[in-house]
Amino acid sequence: MIRALFLGGVLLLMVPSTVPATASADPSAAPTSHTAPTDPLMGPADATDEPRTASAPHNASETPAPFLVGSGVYDITGPPADVMMAGYVEFSQTTHGIHTRLRSRAFVLVDPASGRRVVLVNIDQIAVFQAVSERVLERLRATFGDLYTAENVHIAATHTHTAPGGLSDYFMYSSGTAGFSQQNFDIVVDGIYQSIVRAHQSLAPGTVRMARGDLLDSSVSRSPDAYLLNPQEERDRYRANVDTEMTVLRFDRADGREVGALSWFAVHATSLHSDTTLISGDNKGYASYLFERAKGTRYDTAGTFVAAFANANAGDVSPYPGSRLNRRKEWECLEGPHIRCNATSGRKQYDRARALYDGETEPLEGGIDFRHRYVDFSSLEIDPRLTGGAPAHTCYGAIGLSMLAGTPDGIGITRPGQSCTDPSFLARLLCLRHPCHGVKPVGLATGRGLLAPLTPQVIPLQLIRIGPLVLIGVPAELTTMSGRRLRETVLKELEPMGVRHAVLAGYANAYAGYVATREEYQRQNYEGASTHFGEWTLAGYQQEMQRLAVALREGRPTPSSATPPDMSKAFRLRTPHRIPGDRAPWGKAFGSVSVDAADRYTPGMTVEVRFWGGYPNNDPLIQGSYLEVQRAAPEGWQTIAYDWDAETRFLWKAGWFKTSKITVQWDIPADVVPGRYRILHRGHTLGRKGRRLPYEGVSRVFAVERPGTVPADSVPHPARGAAPASGEVVILSEAR
Repeated sequence: MIRALFLGGVLLLMVPSTVPATASADPSAAPTSHTAPTDPLMGPADATDEPRTASAPHNASETPAPFLVGSGVYDITGPPADVMMAGYVEFSQTTHGIHTRLRSRAFVLVDPASGRRVVLVNIDQIAVFQAVSERVLERLRATFGDLYTAENVHIAATHTHTAPGGLSDYFMYSSGTAGFSQQNFDIVVDGIYQSIVRAHQSLAPGTVRMARGDLLDSSVSRSPDAYLLNPQEERDRYRANVDTEMTVLRFDRADGREVGALSWFAVHATSLHSDTTLISGDNKGYASYLFERAKGTRYDTAGTFVAAFANANAGDVSPYPGSRLNRRKEWECLEGPHIRCNATSGRKQYDRARALYDGETEPLEGGIDFRHRYVDFSSLEIDPRLTGGAPAHTCYGAIGLSMLAGTPDGIGITRPGQSCTDPSFLARLLCLRHPCHGVKPVGLATGRGLLAPLTPQVIPLQLIRIGPLVLIGVPAELTTMSGRRLRETVLKELEPMGVRHAVLAGYANAYAGYVATREEYQRQNYEGASTHFGEWTLAGYQQEMQRLAVALREGRPTPSSATPPDMSKAFRLRTPHRIPGDRAPWGKAFGSVSVDAADRYTPGMTVEVRFWGGYPNNDPLIQGSYLEVQRAAPEGWQTIAYDWDAETRFLWKAGWFKTSKITVQWDIPADVVPGRYRILHRGHTLGRKGRRLPYEGVSRVFAVERPGTVPADSVPHPARGAAPASGEVVILSEAR
C-alpha cells in the first residue's frame, strides 16, 4: 500500500492545513558463534551453513551451461535523518536512524545462443518510480551502450514502508513524502546501477532452475468483502482469497558455485507500522538477510551470493494471518511489538524459499526473449471481447474518497466503501463531475494537473520469457484476483510456444496505483478507490499484455504507442533541509561518549552507548556502517556486527544548537562468544566551507560473560524480555 504517497498528496491538495543479523536463524542456518569477518564492509564471513557449491542434483548435467549468470548487490540506504518515509502518510514518520540497511539486488542472464540478455533487479524500496528507472537506464546507456535498455531491464521493489521517500518527479508522490530528496534519489539510482554493473562483471556459464510451492499461514486478505464480489465460479477455482504460491529461481555457475536466489511471493511489506522511524527492509528485507547470512554473502564484492525476495499481486494482501484488529481498526501483532511479527513474516518467507531452493527444481531451458511497450492509459479503448460487448475505455488518472480511509495496514481518516450509490451530497456531486470513473467519487483527478499530470498516465508494460517461465512486469499493485486473471491472459497466448509458468511481478519499472477487478472496484474499498484509470483498468492491462504476448510468440517488435513526459523540469516540492554545520557541546569532541557501557553483561542484555556526533546525512556511509561491535582477539579487535544487523540499532536525535545525539544499541545474542567487547561509532561532521571531516568514538571495554556471573545491579540496561536468539530486536523508535 502506498497510502503515504497518495494520501499525502490528497491532504496537501484537498485539506487546509536490513537486514538483520537475525531474529534468529534456526540452528541449521545460523552461525554457532559471532566470529569476525576479515573485512569491515562485508557480511559475516563465518556465517555459512555449508560451502557455496551446488549439490549434485542441481549440477549433474555434463551438457554445456545454457546461460551466463551473474549477481550483484549494493547499498541503497538513504539519509538516516529527517527524511519522511514513504508509505503511511505519517508526516511525523521521518528517519531517525537505521535498523537494517536497504539493498539493490541484481541478476544478469545471457542466452549465449541468441545473445539476448535480461537484467532482473529487486530493491528495498516502496516502489520503483519512473524517474529512478529512467536515470538508471541513462547511466547504463553511458556505460554499456545499447546492451541494457528499457526492453530488457526489469527493476521491481519489495514495497517496504520504512525507507526514506522523495524519489518521484510526480507531484502526487513527492508531496506525500514532504518533497523530493535529491540526496536519496542519487543514492538509490547509483546503488541500482552499481548492483547491475557488479552482476554484469560476474557473468559466468551457469544454470537457472525453478521451484514452486505453497507458503501457508503467511498472508491474509485485507479486503475480503471486495473479493467476494468476484464471480462465485471463479472464486471456486482457488482455495484461498490470497495467492499462497511462492516461485523461486535458483542460479548456479557451471563450476558448482551458487550465484543466488530470486523468489516471488505476494504479501505487503507492512509488518512494521507507522511508528517505526528506523530505516528497515521490512519482512522481505529480513528474509533476504537471513538467506544471505546463511550463505556467507560479502556485501563488498561482485559475484557474491544474492537472495532477493520480490513481490507479486499483493494489492489486497497483508502479512498478519491469524491477527486481530485493534481499536483503530489496524492489525495488531499478537507476538508483541511489530518487529516480532516482522521477524516471523520474514523467517517464514526465508524458510519456504530455502526449502524450495534446496529441493527438487526444474531446469529453465529454451532461451530468453522479452517485449516492452509504453502505453497511455488515460483514454485506452477496450476490446469489446473484454467488456461483454459494450464499448468502454479507461479514464484519466484519479483517486476516490475511500483512498483516504486507508487499510488495516494503516488506517486513514474517512470510512471505506464510499461510492456514487451513497446518499451523501459530496459523493454524488463528485460523481457528477467525473462520470468516466463510474462508482468512484473522485477526490482528486491526478491525471489533470494544471501544468503536468500529478501521477503517470503513460506507463511501461513488460514481458520476459526465460524458457518455460514468463515474468509479467506491471507498474502497479494488483489485487489477488486481478493478478490471477492477468496471468491467465498471458499464459493463454504463450502456451503454444512451451511457456507453462507465469509470475506476476508488481511494483516494476514505474508506479501507477492499484488494479482491482471491475467487480472489486464497485465496492470502493481502498484498493478500488486507488485504481487510477477507472473500472476498466484491469481490462486495459489484459488487452495490452495480450498484445505483447502475441508479439513475443510471433517474433514481432512492439513499438510504444506513447512516450512518457519529461518530468525532470516539472515543479518539484523539495524536502526541507537542515542548516549546514555541526557542533559538539562545549568541552566535548565529536565522538566523545556521553553515556558509556557498563562493565559486564550477559547474553540477552542490551548494551547502550551514547555519543556526541555529527549529522548522519553529512555522509550516509554507503557500503559502510555507522557502528561496529568489536571483540578482542589475539590479533586485535575483530568486528562481529554492523548497523545492518538486526541485533544492532543506530539512532539519531537532534540536540540544541546543531548538536547530534547518537545512540548505539546492541542486543547481545544468546549464542555470543564470551569475551571482551567494545562499541565503535563513526561518522562525519560538516566543517568550514562545507568540508566533511571524519571522526570516531569508542566505548569502554566491557565483558560479556555467561549467565549467573554478573551482579544484577551492575548493568544499567537489562534485557528487554527474554534473551534474544541471534539478532532478535524489540525497539524501533528514535533515541529519546
